[in-house]
Amino acid sequence: MLAEVFFVTKNKLKVKKRYYIRVNQKLNDMKILKVLLILIVLAVVGFFIAAAVLPTEYEVTRSVVINADARIVADHVKSLKNMQAWSPWADYDTNMVVTYDGIDGAVGSSSSWKGNEDVGAGKQVVTSITPERIELDLTFIEPYADSCDVYFNFNDAEGGVEVTWGIKGVMPFPMNAMGLFMNMDDMMGPDFEKGLNDLKEKAEAIAAASNGFYIETVEVPETTLLTERKRISMSDMDSFFATTYPKLYASAAKQEMDVEQATYGLFYEWDEENRETDLAAGIAVIEGPDAPETPLTTIGGKALKIEYWGGYAGSYDAHMAMYNYMEAMETESDLVVEMYHTNPMTEPDSNKWHTDILYMIK
Repeated sequence: MLAEVFFVTKNKLKVKKRYYIRVNQKLNDMKILKVLLILIVLAVVGFFIAAAVLPTEYEVTRSVVINADARIVADHVKSLKNMQAWSPWADYDTNMVVTYDGIDGAVGSSSSWKGNEDVGAGKQVVTSITPERIELDLTFIEPYADSCDVYFNFNDAEGGVEVTWGIKGVMPFPMNAMGLFMNMDDMMGPDFEKGLNDLKEKAEAIAAASNGFYIETVEVPETTLLTERKRISMSDMDSFFATTYPKLYASAAKQEMDVEQATYGLFYEWDEENRETDLAAGIAVIEGPDAPETPLTTIGGKALKIEYWGGYAGSYDAHMAMYNYMEAMETESDLVVEMYHTNPMTEPDSNKWHTDILYMIK
């Protein structure tokens, strides 16, 4: 009988012990949960406190000095097609699809891209161009939507031009608290440095190839020329132009065509080996009959341009600079146009002779 009482009592004690263990475990779990809730509340409060203190705007800048004409550097910034050649993100996805809209190098031109997860998708638009600053609107579409302002400043510096590449954006409250864990300068700065160094290398190589001449990309308006074309010896060029222009003016007057002041030389082939050239002399006509006596030639489109001042013999250096530039840019031309703004018969000082040297490109 006593054994039975002892056995029952022992079992009751075990049950009570297990009960107290479970109760203590629940109390401990509640304490842990309470601590976790306190920590979460503190984290949330801390997050919002940080958001209230940290700035909502960010700006990242990097600079480099480039030994080149500031206009050469600007040409490789305002032209979004040229920018693609030194953009640090182009290496992240060599199969990235880029499309362009508008007149390249002008305000309003834009480029859109779509690539892998490293570059995502987006669009940039040129909004302002001055000699000192170029501005763009940058919009990200993937992997997240955002927009920011991009700018390039150009300042004179010892050894060339100092180029500063900057970006300004907004991280709205309370997401600006992410600045505690995500430093925009550390994230974007190295890419800016790489891009500027690649721009420096490109611009300085082009400056060296240009031999001191400023070469720009222009859009030549469609122009109708009254022309006479012939293959001649290079030694006969002066006499050809001297005798051909009067004939062209006489033909234009006979056909009651209005003409512009400038005269043109069109060079289709330059054969150094045989010292021959296939060329045409031309004058720009504004309007005339549908079936002119003298052939009409139309020029226009994109061209590389050197504004040259001096005697015609000295233009050789300008043409060599253009050849070297096109080689550096991997560009070809199928027609060379010289546009003569000055009449040597009325201006004896050859230093004042003004010629636009145009290499038509596709």
